[in-house]
Amino acid sequence: MDNSLQQKLNLLEKTIGEANERVGELCKENRLLKQKIEQLQHQLADKSHQLALLQQAEDKLPELQRETLQLRTERGKLRAEVEHLLRKVTSLRAAFFQPD
Repeated sequence: MDNSLQQKLNLLEKTIGEANERVGELCKENRLLKQKIEQLQHQLADKSHQLALLQQAEDKLPELQRETLQLRTERGKLRAEVEHLLRKVTSLRAAFFQPD
């Protein structure tokens, strides 16, 4: 084998070795990118779930506001009724314990 052909062969082997090293680096980068993509997909799924829960809560908000208003109205009525009954009890006590 002549010297020129041997040099070309050596250069080709060196180039193949460098290419193999680069392929190894690219494979490692590819694995890291796949891991990052997987992490981001999990984060996206979590955020999507949180968003769905938030949307459900927002959808229930008007109903809860109506119920709150109804409960406040009932509380006001009950308070008025209790005050009325207290006045009645006070009046009855005064009449019952009134000296003749």
